[in-house]
Order: sequence, then C-alpha cells, then structure tokens
Amino acid sequence: MFESKTKELNAKIGTNLERLYKATIEQEQPLAFFKGLERYIKYVLETPLLKTVVDAQIAERNERYKKIEEAEKSSVKEMTEAKESILKVIKENNIDTSSFKRFNTFSIEPFTDVVKELQAYEKGEISKGNFYSDGLEGYLFDISANLLKLGYKDELNNFLVSKEKYNEYYQRINGYNGLFYSGNENGNFIFSQTWAKRFEQVSLLQRERILKPWGVFEMILQFNRAYDAVSENMNFWDIIGDRATYDNLYSAKEIVDTGYMAEGLQYLMEQSGQEISKKVRSGFTLSLSKLNVPSFKTTVQIIHNLLIQKIDTIEEDLIPKNILVNFDEGKSILYVKGVKIPFRKFTDQYHVLKVIFENKNTFGNEIFFSEIAEKIDRYNKTYTDKTIHNHLSAIKGKVAIETGIKDLFITTTQSVRINKDCL
Repeated sequence: MFESKTKELNAKIGTNLERLYKATIEQEQPLAFFKGLERYIKYVLETPLLKTVVDAQIAERNERYKKIEEAEKSSVKEMTEAKESILKVIKENNIDTSSFKRFNTFSIEPFTDVVKELQAYEKGEISKGNFYSDGLEGYLFDISANLLKLGYKDELNNFLVSKEKYNEYYQRINGYNGLFYSGNENGNFIFSQTWAKRFEQVSLLQRERILKPWGVFEMILQFNRAYDAVSENMNFWDIIGDRATYDNLYSAKEIVDTGYMAEGLQYLMEQSGQEISKKVRSGFTLSLSKLNVPSFKTTVQIIHNLLIQKIDTIEEDLIPKNILVNFDEGKSILYVKGVKIPFRKFTDQYHVLKVIFENKNTFGNEIFFSEIAEKIDRYNKTYTDKTIHNHLSAIKGKVAIETGIKDLFITTTQSVRINKDCL
C-alpha cells in the first residue's frame, strides 16, 4: 500500500510538472512566457522531491565557490605577510614614498601617496569592486617596483623570481593562450603562490557554469529572485544595493545579473501597459539580453528533463535504506517513504514528533497525549489533550499534502499511534 501511494505521488508530481512545463514552453509572448516560468519554478521549489534536485546542483556550485574562497583567503594571508615585510623596509630606511610612481594602480583622490592609499584600501575606505587580493597585489607591486629602482633588491629578494618562473606564473593567471610572457621590466615579483590558483579556480567555475547542469539551475534561481523583487516593486538599484559589501566579484556579479533581469521584467510589463511606480534605469538593452526567451526556453528544457529523470528514482536518495517512516530530530525532518518533510525546529509540532519517534522499539504502540505533554513540558498546563490533537492534525495535514497519505497517524481524542500499514 505504501509503495503504491509513493508511486501515485510521483506520478502526480510528474503530471503537474509536465502541465506547467507545456503551459510555459508553448508561450510565444515574452511576458506570458516569464509568468509561466515563475509558476513552474515555484512548483519545483515548493515540492520536496524536486527541490532536492535543485539543492544538489547548487551544492555542487557552492563547492566551487568554496575552493575560490579558500584560495582567496590564502592569497590575502600571504600578501599581508609580504606587505609587512615591504613596509618594514620603508620604515627602517625612512624612505619618502610621496613621489613613488604608479605602474599597476591609479591614484584615487584624495590620495597621491601609494602607501597611504594602500592603508585606506585596507581600512575599507577604497573599494575596487574586485577580489580584495587583486587590489592588494597592485599596491604591493607598485611599492616594490619603486623600492627596486631605489636599490633595495636584497631586501625584496623573497618576492623576486626568475623570468621563467614569472612567465609560468602569469600564464596560470591569464591562461595558456599561446602568448609568450617575457617577464616584467619593473620587477618579476610574486607576493603569493596561491594567487594564481585562485584565478585557475575562477576559470574552472566559469567553464562549469557553461558545461555543467548547475549553471542552468543558478540562472533559473536568479530569475526567481528577480521576479520576486519586481513583485515587491524593487528596481535595479534597490536590488544591487551596495556592491562593495559583497564578498567577491562573483557574488556581486550574481546580484547585478539579478538586477538586470528584474529591470528587463519591468520593461516588459511597461510595454504591456502595466503601471510601474519605480521607473527602470536607462540602458534596458542589456537588461533584455538577460531575459532572452530562446535562451530561457533551452534552460527550462534542460532542467525539466533532469527533474523528470529523477522523479521515479529520487526516493532512494531521500531516506535512509530500510527505513519507511522516521523522524530525524537533529535535522527536524520527518521521513515518509520517498519524501522528507521539514518542520521548524523546537516548535510544538517538532516536540510532538520527537516524543512519538523517540523509542524505535515501540513504533506502532499507542501513546497517550498526556504522556506526550509530560515529556514536552510537565509544568506547562496549556498542553491539553485537545492541544496535542490539534498539533497532530496539523502534522497529518502536512504529510497528506506532501505524500498523499492521510492516515500516517491514527488518533483518538486521547491518544495516537503510527499506522502499522505505514511501518
């Protein structure tokens, strides 16, 4: 009985998904297509079986972000150590840096002294809208190049490498594109061995975004955020906020792309005669390029095929082997054959489930509401039989919605037991 209900549920999900997909993909008018797409995405995100597929794809992307972040942290650490060594040379030799030339950086008002500008950059008074290590490396190079010209080669020897090693290092940064690098006339400086690795990780992320499935899931989630923003009457500038607060170039890029999508949606709505109280910014040509209907149709086709492939087999990935019904109190998830149903932790429903499932040896036995109330909080007199019954009714309702199973728990006015047909 349980297996057949799971198959019925999967079939229902597949039918609903196919209906929403066709209603979306067959739309020719752009705004109608994007409205359909939003309904499709919402259904996917609100259906646990399908959302698991999305979560797995985004988790894979996040692993790539994690590697970039690790490389960035190591780069900053190594460059900070290099900076301390370089500034020590300046301090010990009482060197005037006010006339230092610029090679890799440009003076930002009101600063003319590259060292003072570096200090402002470290304090966050200057933002270059990029990875922090990129800006730091530029300042270190300019300072070191000036010191080298002043004759402090021995003091900088830890950061100077051969022309061959310098060329190899920058090929890793710029890519092996057939160009030959002949060193740097102002000094073959390397301040972090990890910095090149971060560029390699970013390049790998960019390739995976195009070649791996997670790229289309990322794109569709950006659209979902953009649609929600437009629904809340936010414009481009509301969405991107202060880009300087984002951790790196790629988190900033994501939010900017979302802003462009939102702006494109606003433009389409205006073209259809709908009132938009917050006007879009100028230059919506770029915004519309982020809402290319053929591109989104290809994206949703890829996603739809992946979801359909998973529907019949996903239950094996959702629940531990040989366990039909279980409650994981650590994750606050109720497992019901093929579906995991989340509950907010430490709520009354959570505590009721925790008591019911705490003894695996007595699964299916009758438990009195008074016993549940006692274990939740013996001093709280508001936990009456009716209160516990109401919480169980809410739980049963949620289970029925998610799985189609209406009788997971058998209740009386004073007790509850797990349906033995479900065990």
